[in-house]
Parts: sequence; C-alpha cells; structure tokens
Amino acid sequence: MANPSQRGHARSSRRRLMATRRVGACARKAAEREAEVTVHRTADEAKQALGERGPVWRDDGSPALDCSAK
Repeated sequence: MANPSQRGHARSSRRRLMATRRVGACARKAAEREAEVTVHRTADEAKQALGERGPVWRDDGSPALDCSAK
C-alpha cells in the first residue's frame, strides 16, 4: 500500500516505476545484467518514494502484513 500523505508526487513516482519496469523487461530479454541491476535499484527508489518500501509510515497500530513481519 502506498503512503497517502505523499499524493503530491505519487503520479510522477508511479510513472517512473512503470517506465522502469518497461526498461527492465527489455533488459531481461536482451540479457543485459548491468541494466537489470540498475533497473532494480531504480524500481526500489521509486517504490520507496511511493511509501511501498522503507520505514513504516502508518501509525494506526495495525500489524505489518508483509513477509518481514514475524
């Protein structure tokens, strides 16, 4: 789930993520390992900007439902 407090730049971050995914598909088809590494890094940055990765941003007391929760 994306961070709702970051709506202002969410559109550009989503566009960046989708463009990164398209480039990643081309890199995988061409078997360009360095490009794939760059794509993964860029996708991670875009997801962090969207609040999908990184520190927990919600404060409602609900448990984390990702695979890192124990």
